[in-house]
Amino acid sequence: MAKNKNKNKKPVPAPIRNPELKEALKVLKEERTRENEAAMFAEVKKAKLLAPVLFNVNVDAKNGRINLPENTQIKFVLVNSNTGKSFFPVFTDLDEAKKLPLAPNQHPQYVVRSLKDYERMIDDPNNKAEGIAINPMSDNIILPNPLVKRLNSDEPIIAPQAAPAPAAIRYTEPAIYPTAVVNAVYETARTMEDIDRVWMKGKLTGTEMSFVFFVAADKKDEDILAALKIAAEPLSKGIPVECTFVDDRIMETVIKDSVALYDREMEF
Repeated sequence: MAKNKNKNKKPVPAPIRNPELKEALKVLKEERTRENEAAMFAEVKKAKLLAPVLFNVNVDAKNGRINLPENTQIKFVLVNSNTGKSFFPVFTDLDEAKKLPLAPNQHPQYVVRSLKDYERMIDDPNNKAEGIAINPMSDNIILPNPLVKRLNSDEPIIAPQAAPAPAAIRYTEPAIYPTAVVNAVYETARTMEDIDRVWMKGKLTGTEMSFVFFVAADKKDEDILAALKIAAEPLSKGIPVECTFVDDRIMETVIKDSVALYDREMEF
C-alpha cells in the first residue's frame, strides 16, 4: 500500500500581496487629498506588512534545515531619512521589500507584522525609530509614531467633507505663535540644503484652524514636505499641520512681503 507522501506536509502560506493597500497608495500618489489619505489609512489598518529582520542562523548541511541558536536576537532593519531620523521600513509585498538596498553581508528574513505590532514596538523603551515608512523605495509614505497610535485607536477615520470654496479659506498670522513648532521646522530646514525659504501662516477654513508651512526649494521633492511635517506635527498640540511648495499665485496672494521663518541666505 503506497504511503500518502503529502499527509504530513504543512500548507504553504499564501504570499503577502496587499492589493487594496497598493491601489490606495497609487491613488494617493496621483492625487494627495484628505479623502485619499483616509482611504489609505483604512487599508493600512487592515494590512499584513512585511518587515525585514536580521538574525544569525545555522543551516544543517545534511538536511538543509535552518536552526536558530538559543537566545537568538532578532534585529529589525531601520532606514534613515536625509534629516537623520530613523524609521521601520514596511512593505506591501516581497517585490517591494527586495528594492531595499542592504550591505553585502546582510541577508534579511521577512516577518509579517500589523500596525498594532508596530505600536507595541514603538512603545519599547529601546526603540529609536520615529515611525514607519511604507514601501520606502517607491511610495515612501511616512507614518510618524503619534499617527500610528492614532490609527490604532478606536476613533474612526472619516474622510472629511468636500473642501469649502476658496473664499471660505483665510490665511493669517497665528493669534498664538507656536514657538516650539517653528523652532522644530527651522532646525529641520537648516539641515536640508535644497530648502531656500520657509514661511508659516495660520489657515482658517470656516472655524477650523491649521498651520501651513510654505516652502521654496531648489527641487519639489515630497520628502522635504514630509520631513517638515514630521518635525512640526508632534508639537502642534492637535492643530493640523500642512506643508506645501509655493508657486507664483501663493507668493502674490498669501506670502506677499511676509518674513520667512527660515531663509538660507541668512544662515552663516
